[in-house]
Amino acid sequence: MADIEVRRISENEWRVGDGRVEEQSPEKILGLIQRRGSVFEVMAMDAPRRDVSFDSWEAAVHYFVGTSDVARVRARPSGLPGDA
Repeated sequence: MADIEVRRISENEWRVGDGRVEEQSPEKILGLIQRRGSVFEVMAMDAPRRDVSFDSWEAAVHYFVGTSDVARVRARPSGLPGDA
């Protein structure tokens, strides 16, 4: 089963990658998620001019599950709204 990897790159940004692809490969990066206030904006590498917004981090990550053949999310970063 394939994995989606989510890595925090700043306080408000995450890189979403295909866990089946080597770290050094440009094909690894599926896109980015950026938190702006209470909204999570997605920029997918396969459609860089089309930004999509979601009201939760989980929904933003699952956008990549629905738009790729990658089946499972591997990581959830801490420090998100609602975390204890």
